[in-house]
Amino acid sequence: MTRPETASPLGAHRATYEPKPEPWIGTSIAGAALVLSLPIALIGTVWLALGYAFVLAVYGWATWSKVRHAARGKGARLDVFARGLRVTGPGTNVFEFRWETLSFVSSIIHSHKNGTVESTYVYALMGDDRRVLIIGDNAAAPRTHFFDAVETVRGPAFVDPKSWGGTIQRRTAAVQLPRVARMIEDGRTVTFGPLQVTAHELRTADGDAVPWSRIDRFRLYAGQLEVRAADVKRPLLRKRVGEVPNFPVFHALAESLRERAH
Repeated sequence: MTRPETASPLGAHRATYEPKPEPWIGTSIAGAALVLSLPIALIGTVWLALGYAFVLAVYGWATWSKVRHAARGKGARLDVFARGLRVTGPGTNVFEFRWETLSFVSSIIHSHKNGTVESTYVYALMGDDRRVLIIGDNAAAPRTHFFDAVETVRGPAFVDPKSWGGTIQRRTAAVQLPRVARMIEDGRTVTFGPLQVTAHELRTADGDAVPWSRIDRFRLYAGQLEVRAADVKRPLLRKRVGEVPNFPVFHALAESLRERAH
């Protein structure tokens, strides 16, 4: 990590994260294998030639996708400050987000391959200007509920996503939780995408409602949020964590209301 040279209205600088290098070794090996197998495809059957053409098309699409993703990281950087973060790139784009107004959803996937754990991190961020920036690994972006977004931009991946992603989650929760708690105390409804929180119950966009006194616990499993009661085997509600904006804020608020009701 490096330090920026200029001050920011977002406060004191905390860290800078550089673009994540794109791994090319797998692409190179696959390309070499295709070149070596070309003579076999040319002298083989029609079906063999068609199969080779299909594999070549898939390889070309995957390579082009990696090239585009690598281009997004050219000159990019992610700077974390005391009161928010700034993402420079792709291109001439500059995005600034303040902890107190940031809306985000995330998709964090851990998979086991050959005895090791591989993780992908993708975040969709929306700030005061209602522009959405998607940063992280070259994977499927989380489904966002930013219906009022004016623009969506796909950005690069940055090194150490566990660190900067954890900072986004912790700082957003720490800054926004007191405000939404006061809203609940004032009798207002706080909306987190498909979920609505009131002082008395948890609601969904589908019209379901569960009183806090009915909820025994929240279970996080395989990217899902399950709302459970002690006397019911099946979850009362189930939602994908990646569909709930500012999930750490929602989770902390919901837990406090559940505990207060018991």
